[in-house]
Amino acid sequence: MVGVYAVASAKGGVGKTTTAAALGAILSAAEYRVALIDADVGMANLGGLFGVDPDRATVHDVLAGRATAAEATYEVADGLSLVPGETDLSAFPEADPAGLRSLIEAFDDRDYVLLDTGAGLSHDTVLPLGLADEVLLVSTPDRTALRDADKTRRIAERLGGRVAGAALTRVGASGFDAAAVDELLDAPVLGTVPEDPCVPAAAAAAEPLPSHAPDSRSAEAYRALAGKLVGEDVPVLVPDDGTSDSPAAGESADEPVDEPADESTEAAVAEAAVSEPETESLEPGAVGSESESERSGDEAEAGTAEADASSSDGATAEDRNPVESLVAEAEASEPEAERGTSPVGGAETTADPVDGGKGDGDSDGKVADGEVDGDGEVDGNDEDDDVERADGAGADDDGARDGGRKGFFGRLLG
Repeated sequence: MVGVYAVASAKGGVGKTTTAAALGAILSAAEYRVALIDADVGMANLGGLFGVDPDRATVHDVLAGRATAAEATYEVADGLSLVPGETDLSAFPEADPAGLRSLIEAFDDRDYVLLDTGAGLSHDTVLPLGLADEVLLVSTPDRTALRDADKTRRIAERLGGRVAGAALTRVGASGFDAAAVDELLDAPVLGTVPEDPCVPAAAAAAEPLPSHAPDSRSAEAYRALAGKLVGEDVPVLVPDDGTSDSPAAGESADEPVDEPADESTEAAVAEAAVSEPETESLEPGAVGSESESERSGDEAEAGTAEADASSSDGATAEDRNPVESLVAEAEASEPEAERGTSPVGGAETTADPVDGGKGDGDSDGKVADGEVDGDGEVDGNDEDDDVERADGAGADDDGARDGGRKGFFGRLLG
């Protein structure tokens, strides 16, 4: 029976896509049949990690009803099927995430289906959590990422989903404060992935990490994570094609290499280091700098969500998908006068009660009363703000948009 896993976190930039690609490559190399689906319809990037520039149908075409799952499937490795997304924003407005269920069901002959989900909390990003058998949370060890991952956990559990655990990425040499992680994220840590220059180098080479650097520390960490996630030993099957960037057998990883470094790899690593936003890491003891009121507020919020969460043990993915009915209830309860239409990419779409407009995939509040704002941005990159508003804090004063969010997330969070 196929196992469906959603790789998720409300926080962007923590490595969800890298993790989904790595797990897919590792499981397929271990002779499992795997399907990878880019369920981030707003910011699709999964295909790029496999060097796939779609020249035919994509997940957006399937969700728009223009193509079948088979027409949008690319075989990227032996036993590994990929359904990439369209990177052009014009494909977004017609892609209806409600079609994701039937797309997943098209791969019922696989051993595993992995869903790469988007950041933020909106209809588009929440829906996959209700369709998956289990959710793998991804977070770095910094406070903001951990809090946003825990928000994702609470949403998933409210949808009747089961959270398998969390993967901590970009862990520094000094490790992380385990007690602080336990305090901020109510989920078991299944594995930690170290900070590793091989990760941005693999992305620059348009290869999944385990293929680009199979003997790297990060690839080994992802293999251990894959075993924990699926509950089975994952054998290491690394093709000996002579392209590995890792030390050969008998060489020490700490010894200098005489060969000149790859300039493109160095440039990719330097660019990633410059562009990466600075975050406050949870080094040992760092959690003590957090204000008491901030901690108590988080604990109260988490306690309320846990008290309301319903048990999902033994439920199937098909049985526990209340998100669609919650959206329908929010739409039904919203006054007609508060609805509008939005011309996005030349197509008219009804304002979505969850994210304020179908044109705004990340629910950042840039579409109000059915109109695209002045700067024309409809894709949403302000993930922190959009998470806060989805939780009911920091929402703007627009009645239709705020009421729509409350209609959906109010029911979801109680």
